[in-house]
Amino acid sequence: MTEVHPGLARLREPFAPNQIGRKPKGGTQLEFVGHAALTDRLLEVDPYWSWEPFAVGEDGLPKFDQFGGLWMWLTICGVRRLGYGDADGKKGAVAVKEAIGDALRNGGMRFGAALDLWHKGDLHDLAEEGGSAPVSGPASKSAARSSPDDVVASDLRAQIVAKAKDAQLQPSDVTALVVEAGGKGPLNSQKDPVVLRSVLALIPPF
Repeated sequence: MTEVHPGLARLREPFAPNQIGRKPKGGTQLEFVGHAALTDRLLEVDPYWSWEPFAVGEDGLPKFDQFGGLWMWLTICGVRRLGYGDADGKKGAVAVKEAIGDALRNGGMRFGAALDLWHKGDLHDLAEEGGSAPVSGPASKSAARSSPDDVVASDLRAQIVAKAKDAQLQPSDVTALVVEAGGKGPLNSQKDPVVLRSVLALIPPF
């Protein structure tokens, strides 16, 4: 069994209540970790963490895509993974900062940072169209006490949500992929790692 770097393990630990913000969405309050709280955790686990743009324009500055989004490489404890962020409709210099912060949160999620909050947010969106209740409350808080298969399934669902978002798939598209992979019902009801890995493989590259 591969040993997990202690810094990366720490990155996956839950954030303190005072580090979690809330915003209204779909008639409920979704929780999120802000840029400052995430940066504090990154500095704690790896003082030399860094990010770099996936692409650079002719002016030498980070290149944004046609949607105004920013792809970046996030490197933590020697491991490099992709992140993507957008400005959520903001304009000007504020939009640049918003996109960077969003990309850091997205990239951090791929390392497991605030993964439980991503479950509440993105899986809530999928559940709204899939006809199932969102993953939230006591269920998410008990993740640390779940079986190994449950933890693997939870991680795979989060990867699917992130990849589906990058590929601009709708919740109904993801449900169709679940069925194609041999599962039944919406994504957040899937617990079989084999089915979930198949869904992940079926999502087209962005």
